[in-house]
Amino acid sequence: MTVYHWPPAKVWLISGGSRFEREQLLNEQFPGQTVYVGAFIESMLEAITQGQRLPQWRERYIFPSLLAFTEAHLINGKEATAEELCQVLWERYHQGTSTVLTAEGVPGCLGRLFGVPTENSVVPIQMT
Repeated sequence: MTVYHWPPAKVWLISGGSRFEREQLLNEQFPGQTVYVGAFIESMLEAITQGQRLPQWRERYIFPSLLAFTEAHLINGKEATAEELCQVLWERYHQGTSTVLTAEGVPGCLGRLFGVPTENSVVPIQMT
């Protein structure tokens, strides 16, 4: 697995390995702080159908000091969902909170927000 880090943004991306390996790593490192992208999407759709304002809905994802999203690549091709995740990441960046994502590759919104990762972005995986 490869871990990319965008230091000013406090964002890490874990890619490679199998989905099981990525999720196991997140659950071991960040128990109780992991959001599955499928649950993120379902929560967003539920908020919309209930007439909840999206900025109010986003707050649950913005304010935790650490939050981990699994399988972020699943939003590729879902433009509205990708934009919501980008908005959450951008607001977390401005709050100074840390975010960890897993994906098969680098989601487009990360590159747009924080730049395309380079060799200097790769950090060693530290297991507890």
